[in-house]
Amino acid sequence: MNNPQLLASPVGTDVTTLLRRQILSGSLSADERIFPKDLVARYGVSHIPIREAMRTLAAEGLVVYEPRKGAKVAGLSQSQLEEVYRLRRAIEPPIVKHSAEARSAAQLDTARRAYALMVETGTSDLEGFLSCHSSFHWALLNVDLGPLTKSLLQQTSNISERYVRLGFAAFQIDARAHEDHAALLSAFEDGDGERTALELNRHLHLIESTLIAHLESDFPSGS
Repeated sequence: MNNPQLLASPVGTDVTTLLRRQILSGSLSADERIFPKDLVARYGVSHIPIREAMRTLAAEGLVVYEPRKGAKVAGLSQSQLEEVYRLRRAIEPPIVKHSAEARSAAQLDTARRAYALMVETGTSDLEGFLSCHSSFHWALLNVDLGPLTKSLLQQTSNISERYVRLGFAAFQIDARAHEDHAALLSAFEDGDGERTALELNRHLHLIESTLIAHLESDFPSGS
């Protein structure tokens, strides 16, 4: 594991955020074992915030527990990739349709700023780009989300980001994705809910199919 600096108190949320960031970035690799005792020693905290962080990350699908073996970073598989994008296509287009039709001037401004920053950053700065990419998609969905919906969206976003990161880092899928993002913003600006939902569904299909085509040989057999 990496050697992050000790964190200042209160640390519960910080430990969760740090571990999540390390998993999403690949610093903690798929299937890598996580030992709570090591985390306690490394971060200089009690078992309580570590336990809370692990519970949160398990609920988000980033950590899994195995009987008599303990916790590890969740693996990557084609079946999970297909499942998470199937969920996203079922959940997000109806939300973005309503969001586009009910968008406020402030929400539209947020979406435009996020899009402009995403384009300006580009994938040469992958971390910065993915942060802007996430902000853009959340800006399109950010309308009266209940806590359960927001939690589910966050979970599917976290899981899919691990695959998106691979795609943008290794396979240069950003050119076609850029066209999708421009079409999404245009439909959202027009307040056209049906078209925004259609463009988002098209975008999710593009990312999923591109990732499967490039990553299929890297997934374990039978996944």
